[in-house]
Amino acid sequence: MIKTDVIIIGVELEYSRTKVLFNGANFSYEKVPLDRKGYIKSQIAVTTKLIKALFKYKCKHIYISSMNQNYSIPIIILSRLCRKKVISDLLISEYDTLVNDRKLFKKHSLTAYKAYFNDWFCVKFANYLICDTELHKEYFLKKYSGRENKFKVIPVGAEEVFKPLLPINEQCRNEFCVLFYGGFSPLHGIETILKAASLLLDYKGIYFKLIGNGQTKSEMVKLAEELGLNNVHFSGNIPYDELPETIHQCDVGLGIFGLSEKADRVIPNKVYQIAACAKPIVTLGTAGIRLLFKDKENIILIHGDLNHSEQLAEAILELYHNPEYMNRLGEAAYQIIQSTSSQKIVQSKFKECLNH
Repeated sequence: MIKTDVIIIGVELEYSRTKVLFNGANFSYEKVPLDRKGYIKSQIAVTTKLIKALFKYKCKHIYISSMNQNYSIPIIILSRLCRKKVISDLLISEYDTLVNDRKLFKKHSLTAYKAYFNDWFCVKFANYLICDTELHKEYFLKKYSGRENKFKVIPVGAEEVFKPLLPINEQCRNEFCVLFYGGFSPLHGIETILKAASLLLDYKGIYFKLIGNGQTKSEMVKLAEELGLNNVHFSGNIPYDELPETIHQCDVGLGIFGLSEKADRVIPNKVYQIAACAKPIVTLGTAGIRLLFKDKENIILIHGDLNHSEQLAEAILELYHNPEYMNRLGEAAYQIIQSTSSQKIVQSKFKECLNH
């Protein structure tokens, strides 16, 4: 048998959360990737793959990667039968995402009950539970009556490839780029960004670059057309390894502007990544964001009780007219990441779970 510290199992093992935790880590791991299939087929497939992995690898820990609660039940049962310690990464709640945030299913639908049960099973039967913020930890403790000593808060952080680069030759720049990238879910509040863009149409040097696909994409493209936004460029997903350079080419990065309870608890990976690249960020002033950042010191926050689009437009103009302030905010954001949630810090926190 091949000896390793941990087996990673789940779909989308190249997701940024998993990359930050494991890439270049000073502990050993083996990956067991899963494919998305129908529910019954997926449960059979995950059981078969994990059995094979347990015969091949000798380890103490099984890590269920984030957003994999749907596959967690057979993983937890089989792992604990084999006396392995299970670490479940509860980066998001499956139930909260599908029912409350994206509103894809009603509360009393079969899918909602299944999602709730998947979350509950992880909270009850995994040995350790990872959350990205204290607010998410409190959510799972309250919603599923979990045991606090099973939880460990580990920030999302950013990989070391997200870092400040050499300044762009300003003589080659005649446009001011405002960047958003993400999955176009309700959490992101793209409508706020587009309405802010409509307020800045007279500023020919400012344009918005929106990267990604997702639930609200077609609706947002239609809204941009209705508003006559010639200062907004939509593109599909780009390769992950192009993200650092894409961030480097922008002037300002945008976070999230959705108003769901989930949005209030998270610090999105894009915020960590943009900050790690020393770029200024404008985002909604959620409770989650305020756990790490301070308005006007290392970020610009949009306040919940005022017109969000107007505030966003004003913030962008403030940065547009004040390059020194823009650079100072970006540097301060970078320092926050380095002192609280660099890749080394995130991995050291995860290693504590392995050594427990």
